[in-house]
Amino acid sequence: MDIRITGGRVVDPLRGLDGAGAVAVRGSKIVEDDGCEAALTLHADGCIVVPGLVDFHTHVFEGSLFGVEPLLMVSTGVTSTVDAGSCGCAQFEYFREKTMRISRVRVKAYLNVSTTGQPGAGFFEDVDPQNYKRAEIAALLEKYPDEILGLKLRISKPIVRELGLAAMDGALELAKELKLPLCVHVTNPPETMDRVVAKFRPGDIFCHVFQGAGHTILNEKGRVYPELFAARERGVIFDASNGRRNFSFPVAKAALKQGFLPDIISSDATKFTFNRVSGMKNLPFLLSKYLNMGLSLTDVIRAATATPAHVMGMEGQIGTLRPGAFADVAIFKLIEQKTVFTDSDGVPMEGTALLVPQVTVLNGQIVYCANEFNVD
Repeated sequence: MDIRITGGRVVDPLRGLDGAGAVAVRGSKIVEDDGCEAALTLHADGCIVVPGLVDFHTHVFEGSLFGVEPLLMVSTGVTSTVDAGSCGCAQFEYFREKTMRISRVRVKAYLNVSTTGQPGAGFFEDVDPQNYKRAEIAALLEKYPDEILGLKLRISKPIVRELGLAAMDGALELAKELKLPLCVHVTNPPETMDRVVAKFRPGDIFCHVFQGAGHTILNEKGRVYPELFAARERGVIFDASNGRRNFSFPVAKAALKQGFLPDIISSDATKFTFNRVSGMKNLPFLLSKYLNMGLSLTDVIRAATATPAHVMGMEGQIGTLRPGAFADVAIFKLIEQKTVFTDSDGVPMEGTALLVPQVTVLNGQIVYCANEFNVD
């Protein structure tokens, strides 16, 4: 074996594992630990060993005004990521050539229905269905079926304007025609969330589920709309996708108390927020926030490994430590430390549980190791 990780608490929600164990790596794959000598041993005593994290909602298209370099994420345990519609059909070939194809971190993408994609803060994309470049979008999907996961649309009031939910109807029509899921940014929607979520189909992504601008997932009585529970039952995926402006503690705490948990926890990282903004920072920081709101360690790790891997069509390949999977592993210490988390409105929450990255293994190679971690 090339690497054996011993002494840690192994958490692999896909296989229902949570306990003492070892993880073995040969080449670029996880293998059964057959007891033979390893070239390198990582002593994970007192640590948690999990599959490499999958950050399902980021912006890594560096050709945009806000794309972050994906390789920076390995210092946080992230080994796979999804770009959530930074670019449209006009830039996708460039994005694929300059970022996706050469990135050591695995990158998949949602293609924005707008030809120009998301230009950046203060600039809004054209979401009028009459202006879609349908032939160009279809050609890209035919050429890159394994790299484009679906279509992306933002329905914030300043973006859709007088179109309202007709913008979503047009995107859904195109997604249905192309047999693809639609990922929808729901922050500050033009109508109430019960009407918005009623349009979602099985496999569609409802992102920024705990946002607090305008209409939220809570009705006038502070209850999660029953339509959201019904949507989950029919297969709609709910992604927390925190970001800088898309998370509210009052909304999240009320929803969690009512048993409405996120299916996916992702960062919505950009170069202006990654490891910079205290309300978002990075994916393990956000996972820590949910631990402090009462979710179990298994729940938060599943939401950043097994579930996004399944939605990406890569279940069993990433997001798990099962033998045969890619050798993507993250090691963390779960420490007790006073930490203040904030939401998009600056509302604070004090917590004590904090996940601290120690080691990241990507495709069988150690790409990050904290100075204090013991390797021999």
